[in-house]
Amino acid sequence: MDAAAGCRVFDLVLVQKYAPSQKALNRYGDSHFVEVDREEMAALNCPYLLANVLAESPDGQVRHSPEKLAGVLLRWYNRSK
Repeated sequence: MDAAAGCRVFDLVLVQKYAPSQKALNRYGDSHFVEVDREEMAALNCPYLLANVLAESPDGQVRHSPEKLAGVLLRWYNRSK
């Protein structure tokens, strides 16, 4: 349940599966990869999907990959019908 909304807002949380390279983390200053806390998600009864939707350029710039993200969303949508 989303405390602010008073009801569940999302069916699923999409979580990046793999950390970016150290080069990427360095590019963004004092950054670090935050891993999903499985116990906390279970306590919240919050379903999540681990997927690799990250695109990293040779210079360490990190963005979501539209192709990867679309693929994950379409597979999830088709499975949930």
